[in-house]
Amino acid sequence: MTSFLKGKKFWRIFTGDILEPVREETETKEKYGNRLEEWDNKNHQIITWFCNTSISSISIEFGRFDSAKSIWNFLKHRYTTIDLAHQYQLLTNLHNKTQQPGQSISTFVYEMHAIWDQLSLSEPTWSCASDATKFTTYRDEQRVIMFLMALQPSFEPVRASLPHRHPLPTLEDAITELLSEETRLSTS
Repeated sequence: MTSFLKGKKFWRIFTGDILEPVREETETKEKYGNRLEEWDNKNHQIITWFCNTSISSISIEFGRFDSAKSIWNFLKHRYTTIDLAHQYQLLTNLHNKTQQPGQSISTFVYEMHAIWDQLSLSEPTWSCASDATKFTTYRDEQRVIMFLMALQPSFEPVRASLPHRHPLPTLEDAITELLSEETRLSTS
């Protein structure tokens, strides 16, 4: 949704950075009416997209909201869970996650990313760019290790070699290499 709204140049309406226009003292009614209509049109396009992409039991609740920002705040409040119990559940799922026999690397990494994305909501925000960079590097290294640990034994030669490289390959580099190994194994 983020990429879609940014691509349509509606992101700032959605975040509330661009608010419903207020008539300026020197502004004509017609000019103000045009600005209001343009904002309202974009706002309601976003609301329509939310309604069309949500299941009916959720979208039925959107009728009480007048702005896309208020719908987003509602959804964020209702469906974002970042408490310790939720983190515990996600980390347990991650710890128990293993690639299933016959499961492709692509499908498996998608499942891992779904958990990592939820866990990232509980990560601290950093005011220092240097600390943020260090944390991101550490987190990404841990993800490479978790991913490798959960792979099927058939990937052992690649899995064993990746952690010994300096610098440690990025997750994307490791996935690319494992996809090549998956192709090699399927043609053997």
